[in-house]
Amino acid sequence: MFTSQTVENMRYDRLKPACVTFIMAEPSGDEKKYDKRRLTVYDETTGQKYFDILDSYLVFVPNVIKNNKNTDDDLYIFSYFLAIGNQGQADDFERDHGAKPLGMELIRLYANAVANKTRLLDLTQYNYYFTEKEYERVKLEDEEKHAREIARIEKWAKEQLEAKEQLLEAAERTKEQLLKAAVKFINSGMDINVVSANLNIPVSDIESYISGGKKDKTKFAEQ
Repeated sequence: MFTSQTVENMRYDRLKPACVTFIMAEPSGDEKKYDKRRLTVYDETTGQKYFDILDSYLVFVPNVIKNNKNTDDDLYIFSYFLAIGNQGQADDFERDHGAKPLGMELIRLYANAVANKTRLLDLTQYNYYFTEKEYERVKLEDEEKHAREIARIEKWAKEQLEAKEQLLEAAERTKEQLLKAAVKFINSGMDINVVSANLNIPVSDIESYISGGKKDKTKFAEQ
């Protein structure tokens, strides 16, 4: 679940051990006493600890820097880097750790991340996602905006359907009027083929209309 490893034939025992590290910027309570804490999978029934399945670590950056046990330790260098808050601290970090493999790699990653100023400016609009309250507010606004868009599309689709139905009804009324006119011409003695050609109505439609009993079929038969 944590490492996206593929399990074949239900052999979970063949999964490789996984380690997850959480970087904590502001420890509180008893956490202030520790640089890092280790959490493991624990079976409450048997009391067995599964160190070989999953290890989780909580690393408290301020504590690591404050205790300052070994400034050459990778954890200290990493914590020092995360705590940089101004250009002076950045210069100090480069002076103290820039030549070390981890320090050099962190500086390289940071330089690549900020190389594109346009991208950084584009990201500023997403700052509200970093606070839970603002995230919920923006999420709600997004959902409301989506709902309004769906309602707009549904309204447009309904209007289009109604307009189509109105056009069909108008076409039916027009055809009805033309068929009535055709019957009048035929009843007055005009040949059905001539009426069909002049009104642009198929003979079959005229015959079907008349046979439907909407006009005097007897008079049409005589013609």
